[in-house]
Amino acid sequence: MTTQIELQNVTFQYPKNDEPTLKQIHLTLNQGDQLAIVGQNGSGKSTLAKLMNGLLHPTSGSAHIHSLDSQSIPTAEISKYVGYVFQDPDEQIFHATVAKEVLFGLKLRKFPKAQIKLQLNHALIMTGLDRYRDMNPFDLPPATRKFVAIATVLALNPDVIIFDEPTAGQDTFGNQLLSKIIRTQKKMGKTVIVISHDMDFVSNNFNDILVMTHQRILSRDTAKAVFWDEKLINEAHIEQPSICGICKHLGIMSKPITLKEATVAIKSELFS
Repeated sequence: MTTQIELQNVTFQYPKNDEPTLKQIHLTLNQGDQLAIVGQNGSGKSTLAKLMNGLLHPTSGSAHIHSLDSQSIPTAEISKYVGYVFQDPDEQIFHATVAKEVLFGLKLRKFPKAQIKLQLNHALIMTGLDRYRDMNPFDLPPATRKFVAIATVLALNPDVIIFDEPTAGQDTFGNQLLSKIIRTQKKMGKTVIVISHDMDFVSNNFNDILVMTHQRILSRDTAKAVFWDEKLINEAHIEQPSICGICKHLGIMSKPITLKEATVAIKSELFS
């Protein structure tokens, strides 16, 4: 299996900070991995993500992307392999229409015209933006505007996609569309990394959970192992998914994570 991202003993410190933002990080991601990164504000999640796409470089240690040292290749070159969707879509939107925004990166990469058209249409349909293609992104609601940023990354078809807080400001429909996009990327063999405070979304879409606290990786384990470990939850200052809380209140012993698992467990343990 191809290793796509490897961080070895990485410490990162912003120039004006007295203390490192990340300390002694070891992390390997292989092709097709689907990883959720969780932790309280200030734990270093976004900084970690930016080390994985070359926007930041380690103060010490090494970051390799597709076996290349991130410090030896331009960030623009890394972006061919790793796409990054910012938490605030306004940080990466600057064209007058949705279609022009998505087209920009495709034209910059000098894809053939037929491929540009195909990938543009595919990205707009996947994100539900086809009907908005001629609208100014800033005339769209913030939640919809976030999908414009997502479409610009999906259109480029990178091997790795990082979503920074994609569910922020989204309603149920938006979360369902995000889940569908993640499932589609998984079927395509893409590596997907999500940073999120939404534990319900995380538990419903990911089974590989990386927990951060105090600028370090506290744990990397399955969703069940993480979200049913009360000591870990308390130390990381994160919440359990609502399904866990409900099942704990009901005395369910099998520790379900998803709604489907909870339905089966409730029928089996309470009504059998």
